[in-house]
Amino acid sequence: MDCIYDFVTSLDSNTLYSVIPMITTNNELNKPYMVLSRTILVTKYSNYKEIHHYTFAKYQEALKDFNIDKYSNFFKNISFKKVRMDINQINKRFL
Repeated sequence: MDCIYDFVTSLDSNTLYSVIPMITTNNELNKPYMVLSRTILVTKYSNYKEIHHYTFAKYQEALKDFNIDKYSNFFKNISFKKVRMDINQINKRFL
């Protein structure tokens, strides 16, 4: 859970991030990996405990669904990027 806390608290306070939780067998994202869920939107103010519980539940689900031995050596990773929004386009649409 400390890794999730460290990640969330390190984010820029004025930015929204798109996060994809995944697992790999070798900790290299250029090799095959398994995506655990759809994209999650996260900010610096997101509840890191909720993120941890959600991603852990998805990890457990993947182990069960794909009949993976829970003692297999997997690395939990996340892929993330900043969400870019054009405020002028948002204003045109909603104002």
